[in-house]
Amino acid sequence: MLLAGLTTALYPDAVLRAASIFLGLALLAAGFVETLAYLMFRGRMAGLGGVLVNGAITLLLGLLVLFNRWVTVAAPVLFSVWILFAGVNTVARALDLRHFQVKGWPAFLLLGGAHILLGAAALLQPMTAVRIVGLLAGLQLALRGADALLSALFFDSFYL
Repeated sequence: MLLAGLTTALYPDAVLRAASIFLGLALLAAGFVETLAYLMFRGRMAGLGGVLVNGAITLLLGLLVLFNRWVTVAAPVLFSVWILFAGVNTVARALDLRHFQVKGWPAFLLLGGAHILLGAAALLQPMTAVRIVGLLAGLQLALRGADALLSALFFDSFYL
């Protein structure tokens, strides 16, 4: 712990860059998986356009984090907008699922609401968001993971 603390104190830019690399790779992986899910299920499921758009935005954000050092300045705003978009997309999908009478649509509605609340809170408190950008990104990735798990549970009866 002492060595980690000294290293962080002496080389804060290197530590931030290492965290950025990890976050960028995680975002790329998440975006790739969502894009792959779109390609695998298009034509068989309704409402996948938002999945493709979210995957593309996640890929772009991952590339920005990896290759643009200055993105960390705008990261709280980018992550807040990304989270809000994902929330609106999830709520829209929940409403589509309700229309098709898919059981479990309320879970997606709640998940979308959680995204929207998290994104709005980050936008309304930008200074706090600056301090917790890693937490914001982690929560967003966790919410996207919950979305994937819910999709696996409820979409088996939703093929068109």
